[in-house]
Amino acid sequence: MLEQIQEAVKDLEDQKALDLIKEALEKGTPPLDIINQGVVPGIKQVGELFEKEEYFLPELMMAGDMGKSIMKFMEAYLPPKEGGRKKVAIASVEGDLHDLGKNLVGLMMETSGYEVLDLGIDVSTQTVIKKATEFGAQVIGLSALMVTTMPNQRAVINQLQDAGLRDKFKVIIGGAPTTQEWADQIGADGWSLDASQAVKLLDRILG
Repeated sequence: MLEQIQEAVKDLEDQKALDLIKEALEKGTPPLDIINQGVVPGIKQVGELFEKEEYFLPELMMAGDMGKSIMKFMEAYLPPKEGGRKKVAIASVEGDLHDLGKNLVGLMMETSGYEVLDLGIDVSTQTVIKKATEFGAQVIGLSALMVTTMPNQRAVINQLQDAGLRDKFKVIIGGAPTTQEWADQIGADGWSLDASQAVKLLDRILG
């Protein structure tokens, strides 16, 4: 059943995926297993197909929307959100319209117990800082899927420094063209290759 869910997500068959998820729930499959062993691997495969140029931007956007709608449905079946959870604000930086990787990171963080504020795509530096501050985030996660938007990850860190807010947030970065060397160069607190590593990174820097 989990493999069928994974396949439906990969094939962007949103109604089929939802029907399979409902069936799995009725059969007693744990909700987190459905997400982590069905939905997440399916979304990862969409990203892999994009890298192979078998899928393109419209398919990425469809997968992102599907992931959001599935998580909205699954909220009723997940453990209630507890107060005091550590908070993370995530965004695709200004100029970057890609959100599949960011959505996958947010999904993994949520199911790992973090409270996540997803600011969306093409988010200005000022908006990232304003919203993260209002949310009370301990961590800001910045995604850049294009080499041309990577400097906007640096811009957020620089703006935090200029505003005297750098010590209030841990800043982590990710995205296909980014590297640990780039993270070190711009003064980020961490870099992650993928969603599962992003969760491990959060666990490490937040203790």
